[in-house]
Formats: sequence, C-alpha cells, structure tokens
Amino acid sequence: MSSVAARIFCRSRKTPERLGSKPRNIFSAIERFGADVAASVTGIAGPDGGTEEKPVGTVWFGIADRGGHEVAKRRAFLGDRGHVRRSASVHALELVRRHVVGWDGDR
Repeated sequence: MSSVAARIFCRSRKTPERLGSKPRNIFSAIERFGADVAASVTGIAGPDGGTEEKPVGTVWFGIADRGGHEVAKRRAFLGDRGHVRRSASVHALELVRRHVVGWDGDR
C-alpha cells in the first residue's frame, strides 16, 4: 500500500455488532497516519460466510474525519468474490469523495 493510500484508507476485518456502528479502528487510523479522512470497509465477499441475516455481498462502510464527523453505510453487492471486493473498494472511495466535498446523499 502506498503511503498516500495508507493515509486515507484503513481496512478493518472487525464486523460491526449492529447496522450503523462504525468499525473501531477508523479513528485510530486518523491518528496513526495523520489523515484528515479515513474509511473502513468490512463485509462478506464470499463465496462462503454468508447467513440469511448477512448474505454474501453485504458490506459495511465507515467514513470519519479529524473533526469527528462520521458516516456509516451498508450496501449489498451481487457477483463473485472479486466483483464484491472491487465494487466495495470503488464505493468506499466514492464515499470518501462525497465526504470531502460535503455531500452525503444516499445513492
């Protein structure tokens, strides 16, 4: 991971206890890397590991900034493991972009 990517993106393997909770390491990423914004992604890419409540393709996103603003989102992606992972990565970066420009629409 490049130093620029490490400064803006932190990946967590901790599954949130409930919808809307943020993975706990997002603020430590801001402090550790000196970032202004951090993103956390966790989910079930498959092919195994899904349940009826949390099927394969379920991904949680957390975005936070140094000012204490937080956004948590949950999305479901269809496709194989590679597609879910790529889609989640692109969506996480889009959420960071939206956060930086001050737009928090649900699209």
